[in-house]
Amino acid sequence: MKFPIKLTAKAFLFFAMLVAALTIAPSDAFADRPAFDQKFLDQTARLDVEVLRTLPAHDSGRLKPLDTLARETLLYITGSRKPMGVDPLKLFINLMVEPDAAQLQLIEIRSVDLRKSLN
Repeated sequence: MKFPIKLTAKAFLFFAMLVAALTIAPSDAFADRPAFDQKFLDQTARLDVEVLRTLPAHDSGRLKPLDTLARETLLYITGSRKPMGVDPLKLFINLMVEPDAAQLQLIEIRSVDLRKSLN
C-alpha cells in the first residue's frame, strides 16, 4: 500500500509529539512535572546506544547514520544541539519508547504571542 505523502522521521516525530501534547489535560496534570523530568533524564542518561550510532536510517531519500538523524531531528524540533543537556541519540530513542514523553516541553516556539497563548 502506497501513501500519498512521504513522512520523514523528523516530521513523524514532530507530529507525534505535537498530537500527544495536545491530548494532555492542562494545568494540574503537570503538578509533578519536575519529578517526571528528572526521572526521564535519569532514564535517558542510562541508555546504552553506542551500538546504534552507526545503524543506517533512511531520511529524505538518503541513508545516514541513526546518530546523525537523531541530531538533525532534535535540532529541527527543539532548536538545540544538545536538548536538555542529554546526548541527542539517547533522547531520540527514549522519546520513541517512553509513553509519557509527551509531558516534556521540547518543541521550540519562537513566536512570543503563541508561547503566551499556550501557557
